[in-house]
Amino acid sequence: MHAGGFCPSDAVPIADVCCDRLRMCPWQRSDLYERFKREMSEDFIFRFDNNEELGIEAGYADLERRLNQNGKSLSNFGMALPTRSLEEITGDSEVINETEERRLGEEMSALLNSEQKLVVDEILEQLESGDTPQARCHFIDGLMGPEDPEKRSFTER
Repeated sequence: MHAGGFCPSDAVPIADVCCDRLRMCPWQRSDLYERFKREMSEDFIFRFDNNEELGIEAGYADLERRLNQNGKSLSNFGMALPTRSLEEITGDSEVINETEERRLGEEMSALLNSEQKLVVDEILEQLESGDTPQARCHFIDGLMGPEDPEKRSFTER
């Protein structure tokens, strides 16, 4: 849990909800954004060492990016466009280095125990098989606690 009871990973679902609401309830557009802009931007604020102004700017650019992925824009709802793209603000590139990602994946796979490897192999097999057009959800749950083997997740035994 992040300070203030908010976990940075919660910002993604909040941004998704806001994006959906903007698309479905255009009459709430700017009020909705103004009401939740800090919560939607919390992960960026945290990332930028609590720089709220920069974090909120990144959150707004991220909202535009999410809307673009759905064929919409903030301008469709009478809202101003961000002055910079999320990539410009964060310095992140959308380009994925497949060679590096494959190397990291292989490096991490080598660290898995036999039970973890079984779980990973099963999930990857289902994702790569393409035998059904349905999306799949894989949920792994278990108690954690390296001090007590009985409280460890089954993937950590």
